[in-house]
Amino acid sequence: MNKKMLSFLLVLCLTLSLFSQTVAASSTGKTVEGMMGFAAPEGTLATADSIYSSFHPKNAIDGDIKTRWNAVGSKASIELIFPGPLDLNFVQFATNATPAVAVEYTIFGKVNDEWVKVGGPTTLNLEGTNSINPPISVIRGSYSGIKIDVNGKSSWAAINELTFGIAESIDLTAKAGDSQVALNWTPTTYSDQYIIKYGTESGKYTESITVSNIDNAYTVPNLTNGTTYYFQVISIVKGREFVVSNEASATPNKETTEPTDPTNPTDPTNPTDPTDPTDPTDPTDPTNPTDPTDPTDPTGDRAILTVTMVNGLEKEYDLPMSDINSFIKWYDAKDAGAGPSKFGINKYGNNKGPFKSRIDYVIFKNILTFQVDAY
Repeated sequence: MNKKMLSFLLVLCLTLSLFSQTVAASSTGKTVEGMMGFAAPEGTLATADSIYSSFHPKNAIDGDIKTRWNAVGSKASIELIFPGPLDLNFVQFATNATPAVAVEYTIFGKVNDEWVKVGGPTTLNLEGTNSINPPISVIRGSYSGIKIDVNGKSSWAAINELTFGIAESIDLTAKAGDSQVALNWTPTTYSDQYIIKYGTESGKYTESITVSNIDNAYTVPNLTNGTTYYFQVISIVKGREFVVSNEASATPNKETTEPTDPTNPTDPTNPTDPTDPTDPTDPTDPTNPTDPTDPTDPTGDRAILTVTMVNGLEKEYDLPMSDINSFIKWYDAKDAGAGPSKFGINKYGNNKGPFKSRIDYVIFKNILTFQVDAY
């Protein structure tokens, strides 16, 4: 091999080495302070098609938002190859931007050795140093790698840190009342607040209400009885819409007062009035073997479960003891660190509206105390 050929190969190797800049991430399952989800798993390989100075791709997965990958120009791509498939539906960035700038991101997932677009293009308005930006939703999937095309427009393409994860879902229920609808939903961990959107056509919401992040219930007032309303709740993270709930509907109706029961036992003309001292079946008669206050009488198989949330909201359920025992078993297990974070409570006979079933979900971390009153 002549010297010219050897020199060419050396230059080619150095160029390819600069292009790849592969490195293993510094953590497995670790979080990055202030960011959602998790850092890239240990063994992740980072590459980029453009690198400025010592700002290598590894800086975007080292767990430190003060270091960064920086490209030479405004358009560049960074690729991460995971040691194994990673299940995710969002990506979050930490960046530098002084002065403020709008940057466009397009995200690809690697499936069967092919890059498939799973998110974007999404434009984020960046501002500040070492800033954590809103997460970007992507199509949920199991990806062996993630590629991000960055268009910095008037700024260099750069990323300080990347995290990934699965966003919590929001389960929304709606219960009709007189000129109002009571909404209840499962809260999400990172939400700054929620927006309630609603209208009189499915999928078309003409009204919106913003509520605090500590709330997971709200009653929408001033609605028209007999009209069906459709609702959706959206979590807001760092000023952007993130997780969208299912759509729930309800038709407000005026509650009617039931007529007085003519056989009301308190009616003084009722011959079976239990307070009649001549009634041989008087339940207050101490000699009556069926006296309901008899301490030997069984307590029954139902109870009222009252759950008090950390925000002071009380939820009351009339349930069979089997459901109560399941709730207590779940609570004790979760308190010991095992089991799911939420528990579904069947509302049974309180199932008003055009629904086959109504399940109210309570979140373990939001429970302050609960009380069981058997009867």
